[in-house]
Amino acid sequence: MSQLKEKMSNWHKLSDEELFLAVKEFEKTPRLEVSIYYQDLFNDPKFSQTLLDIYNKHKDVTKLVVLLVSAIGNMIQRYDLPETKEVYEFMLENSDKKT
Repeated sequence: MSQLKEKMSNWHKLSDEELFLAVKEFEKTPRLEVSIYYQDLFNDPKFSQTLLDIYNKHKDVTKLVVLLVSAIGNMIQRYDLPETKEVYEFMLENSDKKT
């Protein structure tokens, strides 16, 4: 998981396809059974900001946005990610997105 976090944190170095695949792989993890092992990653506001930065750069890629909504939603629901104003606005703006 640490390699994937590193990859996601350096998302601006990835091609669009590599980014999509990394987000797709990452999105699966917060949906898995809740684990203390992931607590620090999934309730980290700094990392959630990275996900929002990806969104801000790729708002027009619906499939990517849907994965980000799922990941952040599960991070909030299962790992108590603090809901910042930016996270709230992101979720509100994209809650109706479907692939």
